[in-house]
Amino acid sequence: MGNTQPYIGRFAPSPSGPLHLGSLMSATCSYLQAKSKQGKWLVRIEDIDTPRVVQGIADQQLKQLEHFGLYWDEQVIYQSQRLARYQQIIEQLKSKHKLYACECTRKQLKLQAQASNVGLIYPRTCISKKLNYADNAIRIKTSTDDIEFVDAVYGKQQANIQHLTSDWVIKRRDGIYAYHLAVVVDDAEQQISEVVRGVDILPLTPLHLDLQQILNYQSPSYLHHPLMIENENKLSKQNHACRVKDKNRIKTLNQILTALGQSKILDTDQLDTFWKSAISQWDQTKIPISNYEIKTN
Repeated sequence: MGNTQPYIGRFAPSPSGPLHLGSLMSATCSYLQAKSKQGKWLVRIEDIDTPRVVQGIADQQLKQLEHFGLYWDEQVIYQSQRLARYQQIIEQLKSKHKLYACECTRKQLKLQAQASNVGLIYPRTCISKKLNYADNAIRIKTSTDDIEFVDAVYGKQQANIQHLTSDWVIKRRDGIYAYHLAVVVDDAEQQISEVVRGVDILPLTPLHLDLQQILNYQSPSYLHHPLMIENENKLSKQNHACRVKDKNRIKTLNQILTALGQSKILDTDQLDTFWKSAISQWDQTKIPISNYEIKTN
C-alpha cells in the first residue's frame, strides 16, 4: 500500500442484534485508528446472511453509534443492496475457471472432512464432477501456497488455506453469497486502506488475501484487536451478550479504552471533548494481544 493513499477505515456490523460492548469496542478501535490518521471512517451494514438479519436492528445500531458520538463520513452501504455486484464477481470468477459446483450435504461433509481451528477442511470431493451451478453450492479453488501477512497488533502471520478450509463455499445452495466474498469486494470498492476488526477473524484473513489476489485487488493493511471476554466466552450476539447500556457513556467508552491499552479520559463528561482527547492520545502500539476479561459482580 502506497504512502500517498488516504486512510479509509470502516466498521461493518451484522444486524442480527443490537450493539454490545464487544461490537462497540470494534467500532471505537476502528474509529480512533482512522481519526488519528486524519482519515475517513465508514460504516457498512453486513446484512447479506438474510436468515440471521433481525428487522429494524440496522437502524438501531446506527442510532447506538450516534448516541456514543461515533459519526461516519460517507453514506452507509448495505450489502443487501449489492447482490447484483456480487453476482458479477461470481461470473467473473467463472470465466477464470476458479469456481466449481458442489453437491455435498452437511452430513456428508461432517463424515468426510477434517476439522481445523476455523471449521471443516473440504476434501475437494466435487472439483472434477462438472456439476450444474444452478442446483448446487459454488466453491472457489483456493491457493495451495502458504500465505503470509503482518498484522499491526499480532505481528507476522503464516497459514495455508488447505489446512484451514480448503475450497470454501462462495455462494450457498440457497443463493446467499459468502461473507468472505462480500467483505473482500466491498473493502476493495470502498477503497478501505486498513481493516480493523476483532482477532476472532484473524485466522480467516488468508482467505481474504487469496481472493484479493485472484481478483487483482490491492490488499489493505490489517489490524486485529483483542476481544471482550465474559465468563471465558467472547461477547457476541450468539452468546446472548446484552446490548450496550445507553447511560454512563463516558464510563463505557473508558472501559473500552482500557481494554485497548489506552489511558482513560477522566477530565470531561462531554462526548465531543472525550473523542478529541481519545484521538489525540491514541497509540496503536499499546493495543494488547490478550483479551479483556469483564469483571462481573
